[in-house]
Amino acid sequence: AGRAAFVAELNDLGRALQGATANSLADEVINSAGWDLLSTSLGLASKPLLTVYATEGLAAENRALSEAVRRQSGSRVQAIEIESDHSFADRRIALAVSVVRWLQALDTAKP
Repeated sequence: AGRAAFVAELNDLGRALQGATANSLADEVINSAGWDLLSTSLGLASKPLLTVYATEGLAAENRALSEAVRRQSGSRVQAIEIESDHSFADRRIALAVSVVRWLQALDTAKP
């Protein structure tokens, strides 16, 4: 168990992330205690923001970030929760459609 089991779970990358290995991802997660995306909400509020997250992933954390950004004045955040696992393995078309629709809406919102 422990780190070896965690690394084994991450070892399904299929070379999807250039330069990333199961070990390097494990190191990032294990050493992530200082990560605090909520503290970035003010900066994120000045940009259009789309958060798409899976119910089987870090949904609570993503919801909290979306709400923190939404509370900032002038924010333009859209949060989409998709019922799926963290890789959206069974909902990749829904994921792609969500992103494309959001991008299209940005394009039509330009002055």
